Amino acid sequence: MERAGGRALPLSVRMPCGVALTIGVLDLFTRSTSTVSAAIPAVCALAAGGLVLRPPWRWRRLDRALVAPAVVFAVYGAPIVLSGSATWAGYVKLDDTATWLALVDRTLTAGHTLAGLPTSTYTDTLAAYLTNGYPVGSFLPLGLGHALLAQDIAWLTDPWMAFAAAMLAMSLYRIAARALGSGAPRWQAPAIAVISAQPALLYGYYLWGGMKEMTGAMLVAAFASVAPLAWEGRRRARALIPALVVVWATLSALSAGGLVWLAPGAVLALLALAPRRDLRLPPARVLARAVGGVAALCGAAAYLALRPGGFVARNESVLTGGNELGNLLGPLRLRQIAGIWLSGDFRTAATSPTVTSLLIAVVVLAGATGLVLAVYRSRRELTLYLLCSLAGGLIVYWVSSPWLAGKALATASPAVVFAALIACAIALGGHATDAGGVDGALERGATTGAKRRDRLARRANLIPWRAVGALAGAAIVVGVVWSNLLGYHDVSLAPRGQFSELAHIGETIAGEGPTLITDYSPFGARHFLREAEAESASDLRTRFDPLLSDKPLAKATTADIDQFQTTPLLVYRTLVLRRSPVASRPPSPYTLRSRDRYWEVWQRPVTPTAAVLNHLPLGDAVRPGGVPTCATVLGLARTAGARELIAAPVENPLVVGVGEASSHPRRWSDGSEYLSLNGAGTARLIVAVPRAGRYELWLGGSMSGPVRIAINGVTLGTRRYETQEDGQYVPFGAIGLQRGRYEVRIGYDGGDWRPGSGGPPATVGPLVLRREAPPPPLQTVPVRAAASLCGLTLDWVEAVGG
Repeated sequence: MERAGGRALPLSVRMPCGVALTIGVLDLFTRSTSTVSAAIPAVCALAAGGLVLRPPWRWRRLDRALVAPAVVFAVYGAPIVLSGSATWAGYVKLDDTATWLALVDRTLTAGHTLAGLPTSTYTDTLAAYLTNGYPVGSFLPLGLGHALLAQDIAWLTDPWMAFAAAMLAMSLYRIAARALGSGAPRWQAPAIAVISAQPALLYGYYLWGGMKEMTGAMLVAAFASVAPLAWEGRRRARALIPALVVVWATLSALSAGGLVWLAPGAVLALLALAPRRDLRLPPARVLARAVGGVAALCGAAAYLALRPGGFVARNESVLTGGNELGNLLGPLRLRQIAGIWLSGDFRTAATSPTVTSLLIAVVVLAGATGLVLAVYRSRRELTLYLLCSLAGGLIVYWVSSPWLAGKALATASPAVVFAALIACAIALGGHATDAGGVDGALERGATTGAKRRDRLARRANLIPWRAVGALAGAAIVVGVVWSNLLGYHDVSLAPRGQFSELAHIGETIAGEGPTLITDYSPFGARHFLREAEAESASDLRTRFDPLLSDKPLAKATTADIDQFQTTPLLVYRTLVLRRSPVASRPPSPYTLRSRDRYWEVWQRPVTPTAAVLNHLPLGDAVRPGGVPTCATVLGLARTAGARELIAAPVENPLVVGVGEASSHPRRWSDGSEYLSLNGAGTARLIVAVPRAGRYELWLGGSMSGPVRIAINGVTLGTRRYETQEDGQYVPFGAIGLQRGRYEVRIGYDGGDWRPGSGGPPATVGPLVLRREAPPPPLQTVPVRAAASLCGLTLDWVEAVGG
């Protein structure tokens, strides 16, 4: 980038531009199937070239520009690192991350084509995005991380977003240092960059998996940091190359519509700075050409986006639909752009409305002051960054759907906090001189209106600016940190154990599809099981997987395998089922291939040896087995073509509704089966064990904070970060029990310092005890002996023909 630009670039410019170049090159090489295999090698070749041009022994041991990004990377990484395992944030709140993983998987192996893909949820997901021209540049660095680190890209999503936040902080450090000048205390520019890179709304989108918002915010700041290089020194045309690379990355990451973040703000910045005749601006001709070029760029982007059949036409409902909320609970408020929102979830109302409003007012007033000072003092980078962010964010907010408006507010929010903190820093002392000598030029050329300016300055000196700046700056820092601590406390983390198992299963059964997963698991079907032609019964799919009611499974729901019609089910060679103490056994053609803590894999032969003519499920929602009447069994035996009956004997588990606890805290609202763990406490219930044996204990529900189960004072286990979809159970371990009555205690310690220990109260229940024993073998009888199955507890009975 330095060689191309014709001038030395500080580290705070080189690194964000290098990331932009990486995004652009990856996107370029993946546009064609003939070049996609060279995408990763091309980036690695560029890195090697960079090492040759700037060998490590020429690096500084420590550059101050690294302080802010290092701190920001640690702050963004804290929810993952302090959880104790590699995972990702935003689980069960937004499943878009699963889609981004699918896009990276396909794009970096075959480009943008769907040719040769079999029917699966993975294919349907890609068809909904790749064929619509959806921009993928902001996700592609995940594939680079996978190639270099040999880690599944699912574990790299949050590190990549944290790195993008670090690059945002690096650009903000550069802009702040240029705005404050060499007379500012050394700590101010890094401190401003650290706080400004983590506004509450952007941080909230990060905790939600907002890769595009993080990448967009990084690129806008990088553009503002590097574009003014063309205004200084010689070789101005070459100096535009780094800025053009950032524009290229913006097109790759955000499509042509992403230019709304650069072009309008650039025009406004040029117009705002042009009237200063005493500045050493380019000649009017050059300025006119620059404005014309930016306008032409805007026109080209508008044509590409708005032409018939263009991106906007294909995605009109999402882009401009007034009712398109996505996973939002309602339209976000414009004031959330201020970067402070005292709530654990940015979609909900602030928990302290008055305090939140006061802090937002401080940010807005200080931010407006910062914008005025940036234009008045001709701080080029600062003016460009503020106008690009605010113009782009407000345009999208006013003309797009609530879903996109929220994303725009998040991308623009660092600029508001940044402007406010710059104003506070300027108020703290008279150190703000321009590194490029702009203020000196202003002072030397200040001949007109000098008396008037002196009079205004004397009046301004009557205000204790240092105290005002210190108090306002402290309030902003407290507001941002407080907001993000609430978000950290309420983050929803994906359960690492479940998905590490699923990743292993995906490798084991690759090529052995088609595969059905009956639980709602977008990450499983769209990513981990993609090589097994997986379809999720309640996600995107092509095949019709009807329930016994002839209706499909509703979006984001789960059903027991017994609730599906058998004939369509048998299309799938492999079943990946979530382990549950109340789950039914799959139909007879399937045999158990593997069983882990969370998942089971069942497979049928490629060519079944017998045909299932009729499948009679028994039991109910919490008991897999039931006792069929003789009339029912004999009627099944009379199925046309049936030669034998196959039955699945089962021992029903002991199911206890935790809402029936003998005692629990009054604030724990309850039903017959469930308890809402609203705060720390313990529920006590008596369980009658009818038969001696070793029992597995399972608790239904989703739990992020620590939930423990003890039997007669013996703690069986404690679970945290077990965020579940509806209808799933968490295993707590096994214990040997004799026949008799036992006191079971379910304890919850409430929130602590760990990430995800807050949020809405966990709802748990019922409690299930299942005796550990080898599953009984299937029982096969000829149709003439069907009466022998009467009176038995069975999971199901099937009529089977030749």
